[in-house]
Amino acid sequence: MIADPIAIFFILASVVFTAIWLEKNNRNFKKLGAGAIVILLGMLLSNFGFIPGDSGTYDFLMSTGVSGAIVLILLSVDIRSIRKAGPDMLKAFFIGAFGSAVGSIIMALILSEAIGAETWKLSGQFTGTYIGGGVNFAALARAFDTSSDLFTAAMAADVILTSFWLIACLVVPVLLGRNGKENTEIKSSDKNTFTLEQSLYISKHPIRISHFAALIALTLGVLWSSQFLSSLFSFLPEV
Repeated sequence: MIADPIAIFFILASVVFTAIWLEKNNRNFKKLGAGAIVILLGMLLSNFGFIPGDSGTYDFLMSTGVSGAIVLILLSVDIRSIRKAGPDMLKAFFIGAFGSAVGSIIMALILSEAIGAETWKLSGQFTGTYIGGGVNFAALARAFDTSSDLFTAAMAADVILTSFWLIACLVVPVLLGRNGKENTEIKSSDKNTFTLEQSLYISKHPIRISHFAALIALTLGVLWSSQFLSSLFSFLPEV
């Protein structure tokens, strides 16, 4: 079994790279999604004894790693898009968010005895992920200090059930007679522009060393600032 932290980092990075490559180049894996592929490969490596089930490397990724990922993801958020969405879209979002919170609370009450003392943590995490995506799931786990075993199991369950939900979202409109051709045009961004946040997603252009340095500086700066502010205001979680 490989226990060296550097080697574990290398293996995990290779798993992520492999999952992204499979999703991009294989039709079947594309349907499964890179997130599910990463979980499945990680489970295989752990259960076959190639990497340990518990390691300080995982603790680092669950803490500082998650925070750094959040910083990078938020660089692509455009607050101005909220105005373009309009009031109807915002109403739908708030209704969906309220429904997600109520459903999560109800299921937590039903399954509290089966899951145990950390049920309330999962309730908050699932509420967050169905309102704002997987980054919220990880951020809340970081804030709640959810055990790694429970986090992994919940993430796997989330990915599996979300796959069924996405299939339903694709099938139901067809069953209702929608041909899916309305409003399907996607406007592409200006191909001549290449901004800092696009460095995270677009590989058609060479990555500028200035962008790479700026991403590292921004990430480390935000992490340090978060730690500093959290020490000043104890009620404010670092994440």
